[in-house]
Amino acid sequence: MSAQDTPATAKAALRAWVRERLAGLARQALAAIGHCASHRLLALAAVREAPVLAAYAAMADEISVDEVVEAKLREGGKVLMPRFDAAARCYRMVAIANPETDLVRGHYGIREPRPELPPEDPARLRETDTAWLVPGLAFDAQGHRLGRGGGYYDRLLAGVAGPRIGVAQDWQIVPAVPAEAHDIRLTMVVSEERVLHVLPVPGAPQPRKENPCPILSNPSPPASASASPVPLPSAAPKS
Repeated sequence: MSAQDTPATAKAALRAWVRERLAGLARQALAAIGHCASHRLLALAAVREAPVLAAYAAMADEISVDEVVEAKLREGGKVLMPRFDAAARCYRMVAIANPETDLVRGHYGIREPRPELPPEDPARLRETDTAWLVPGLAFDAQGHRLGRGGGYYDRLLAGVAGPRIGVAQDWQIVPAVPAEAHDIRLTMVVSEERVLHVLPVPGAPQPRKENPCPILSNPSPPASASASPVPLPSAAPKS
């Protein structure tokens, strides 16, 4: 990053580079990479032993973690997936029991829990027994993550005590991701080739967002007239 660059402009440049490379990646190649990365995730004690898994439904250019979700459900674990709250402009985590019937096409065309399923208590998400799988455009060995610019995961992960695991293609792990004070650091990054354990920075507090998703006293499902069930792909993310 040159002297005249700000973290924001450096992030924009890195996002453009990653998106250009993602656009040229064949879907079959991404499915194979996702299969290898999922095997590494399932071998991690932080994932395998966690009673609660906070996962995600992959966009077309992200690594699918469907295999990890299905394995956790088969073992009797609890799986949470993000659902967009349009009124609050944030994501809420929602428990699912069956991905094929509990996920529908939602915000940005991403699969998310059905509108009638109740959201999880945000305070519960911060406990140490929840392992988080986190998508992104780029990651580094210091635990910094480059998202898509909305800040949604920074708000979701604020104050989280459990493992925060970035899921990447190996080339998405770069020497340095531009970081700002509000960016949440991860504890691990997993690719199809390796597992990076992030060393804690002594004395560095976990930053929090100023505007976390508002707590619902009586959670009610959001209206979603256009939501429709979609099947889960076996290994590759949705198109």
